[in-house]
Amino acid sequence: MNSLHNKEMTWVGDGSDGNTLTQTGNDLVIASKSGGTPFNLRLDSEQASQDYYWQATIQKLKGNLSFGAVSKDGFKPGWKTKGMFYNGNLTNGSGALKVSWGPRFEVGDAVGVRVSPGESLTVTFYKNGECLGTGFRLSNNTTTFYPCLHVSGSASLSVEVPEALPSTELSTPNVTGFYGDWKLDKAWDGENPLTIPDDRPLRLELINEGSKIKMHFKIANNIGGGASILEQNETTMKVDCGPFMMSRMMPPPEFRTLENLIGTKKITTITLDDSNGTLTVTGPEMKTEWSRLIRAPEALNTF
Repeated sequence: MNSLHNKEMTWVGDGSDGNTLTQTGNDLVIASKSGGTPFNLRLDSEQASQDYYWQATIQKLKGNLSFGAVSKDGFKPGWKTKGMFYNGNLTNGSGALKVSWGPRFEVGDAVGVRVSPGESLTVTFYKNGECLGTGFRLSNNTTTFYPCLHVSGSASLSVEVPEALPSTELSTPNVTGFYGDWKLDKAWDGENPLTIPDDRPLRLELINEGSKIKMHFKIANNIGGGASILEQNETTMKVDCGPFMMSRMMPPPEFRTLENLIGTKKITTITLDDSNGTLTVTGPEMKTEWSRLIRAPEALNTF
């Protein structure tokens, strides 16, 4: 039984000046004063000391948003808040702890958090009803952690608290064909092979939107945009890509040539070879090869 179900949902801000929070029932409209300094919100509910789950559907988003849990002592203004959060990465509110731990989310997605106290306190994350895995597992921790949102920019959310607690067993993605998550194996700039860093997977997510697709790349920055499908059969897709948008973090040197390849070179064809599970993404001046990404997320034991 979800301990927050049918309980009053009152959210409080972190006390920093100039930020705004408007709550209408379970709908939240949030804005930080500065895009570079986050505004943190915490649910004020004593039922958070028991096993609970909540999720929020993103209605509008401009900036960055993280979902997680925080203790009363860890709930402080701006970057000083320290908790357990997920935004594609696992973070503690001020820095990334595990980069590319799970898929990104966007407007229309429902992101969920389950906090389960016990001999090992666990924090498990969800996207659109699918369990992404347990992100944090703290041994011998009896601290109460409250639902928390971490917003840099502005967001509109609708919060839901279902009666039943979701499973913490990792969901197996039901994806076939071109779509789903892929891991970069090889890349060429023209005829020149590029080095692929091996410290973490470089990802591509392809999302089916009927006559269009969405393409999300995670190199060091997030790179993404839409593409119209010009022709398609079971093995080949001809596409016309619109301009890609990129987050503006300075990448490490080993990622710069790959980001330039993905972010600036035209993509025209996506080919699927079912015999070896290879997805090939090509254009007049580039070629990349990808294999299906099988997630095996690890839980952190500290934050």
